[in-house]
Amino acid sequence: RAPGLSFLDTCYNFTGHDTLRVPSVALVFAGGATVNLDVSGVLVKLGSDEPGVACLGFTSTGDDKPVGILGNTQQKTFAVVYDVVNRRIGFGAKGCA
Repeated sequence: RAPGLSFLDTCYNFTGHDTLRVPSVALVFAGGATVNLDVSGVLVKLGSDEPGVACLGFTSTGDDKPVGILGNTQQKTFAVVYDVVNRRIGFGAKGCA
C-alpha cells in the first residue's frame, strides 16, 4: 500500500511487480442498477513522484452518507444518461469515442 494522493486515498505501489491482476469491480446503486467497471476505470495514475504508484479511481466522501465520487475515468467506457426531471441516472454500453 502507498500513501494516498489528493482525495484518492487508496493507493498501491506496484514497483517491482512484473504483472498486475486488477480485480473486477461492480458499482451497485439503489434501485438495483449495477455497473461493471472496465479494468481501465479501476486504477488511475496521478502525478506521483513514484512511477509505480496507482490509486483506486473512485472514493467515498469519508462519512456515513450514501454518496461517493465517480469520475470520468469510469464513465468513459459506458454512456451515462442524466434524467434530471425524473431524478434518475441511466447507464448504457457505449462509451466516449
